[in-house]
Amino acid sequence: MNPNLSEPFLLEETHHNMQFLEHPQETVCFSGHRTKSLPTESIHGVHPFVLIQILLFFLIEEALDDGYRYFINGGAEGVDLWAATYIMHKMQAGRTDLHLISALPAPRHIQLYHGETRFRLYRILEQSEAVIYVSRQRKRNYNLIRNAYMTDHATRLLAVVKNDKSGTGNTIRQAQEKQLALRILDLSEAEDLFGQVLEAYPDLATLTNMAQCSRYYETHFRTTGISSCLLYTSDAADDK
Repeated sequence: MNPNLSEPFLLEETHHNMQFLEHPQETVCFSGHRTKSLPTESIHGVHPFVLIQILLFFLIEEALDDGYRYFINGGAEGVDLWAATYIMHKMQAGRTDLHLISALPAPRHIQLYHGETRFRLYRILEQSEAVIYVSRQRKRNYNLIRNAYMTDHATRLLAVVKNDKSGTGNTIRQAQEKQLALRILDLSEAEDLFGQVLEAYPDLATLTNMAQCSRYYETHFRTTGISSCLLYTSDAADDK
């Protein structure tokens, strides 16, 4: 079921800096599966979550190189929180020009999570300069409405997808219709993809934290780019 995009969004801003609305050309949104829907078996001795996070972080670094400064996350466990945590890390490390925005389906969204995931989401909301709820209460299609809100206010989508018949697949299709630039990490053939990446860059398996990922990007990817690691890219909306 697709959201009725002609219906006005019901917004509540708990943090009120909505500056990102004035800068769509500098705004990225994230989409990706929750951990339960991602590959879990080790590939060449490396847990796939490690490889997914590393490639996701490199896509974020590429966006920073391209001048993007506003980052909208949807507050979902898995890829969304990994990406938002990386932006938060960059901000805490001194990147005062970066802006983190959280677009959540409804105010009670955080109650879906427990333990470390809830704590991480709390931290992300605390660091977000805008927290936006697209619905005042949970309803059947509120995740799709949240996805539409994000793609309405960005010009690039960074996504990690294994199953295109999913919320992430829906977000990608919305982004294509709105002519966003796409950076898609396609996990439908994850073993082949990660095998190629590790063959080209075997020391990726030694990275253990975000700071190391940033340094590795600086030394290995900044000048050569990372398109060879991706199965789908599109620059349709990039006019910087």
